[in-house]
Amino acid sequence: MEKTAEKTIPEKEMITKKWITPETLSLVQERRILKKKRNSSELADREYRQKCNEVRKAARADKAKWLERQCEDIEKYYEEYKTKEVYKMIGDINRKWQPKQRAIRDSNGKLLVNTTNIIQRWTTYCSELYMTQLDQKVSNDLVKKLKDISPPLADSQGDILVEEVQKAVKKLKNNTSPGNDGITGEMIKHDGPHLIEEIHQLCNKAWKTGIAPTE
Repeated sequence: MEKTAEKTIPEKEMITKKWITPETLSLVQERRILKKKRNSSELADREYRQKCNEVRKAARADKAKWLERQCEDIEKYYEEYKTKEVYKMIGDINRKWQPKQRAIRDSNGKLLVNTTNIIQRWTTYCSELYMTQLDQKVSNDLVKKLKDISPPLADSQGDILVEEVQKAVKKLKNNTSPGNDGITGEMIKHDGPHLIEEIHQLCNKAWKTGIAPTE
């Protein structure tokens, strides 16, 4: 799957910083290649560290140029009395990380913001949630109903269906990190029926033997 993906899917660098230029992204790609070889020799390690320095310098230069352009735009908007744009751009430049607000209410509706009080409230809530006991007769009736509507045990011993595998694959999330095998959810979802059949066989092998792969 990895070899097929390398041949058919072009790599695309994800830009997380708006000021990064394509030239700096190219340096980042070179650094990534050198990183894989850095442990092979002292020379390779030096080349990797040198490339890291180049990336840092290029990124700093990119950000400085971007800030300069932003300041020029702010000055222009200010002269044109476009205060909304001015405040928005200043906010974009100065925006810092803000912690998410953590607050819940107690049973009386009082707002709790202290971490200890919040934990105690959740503990109390969960305790009350699971402490409710059913009347024994009602409980027995529910168990009997569940037995009546449950499928026979013999049916649960059959093979996993291809349709079940297809349904599970469709539910895989996009844009998630791959495991140690480097295979993403998108690769599995778009590989086609041949891969579905391979996964189907693996699932049934694990189902019948009771042994699942460690990964």
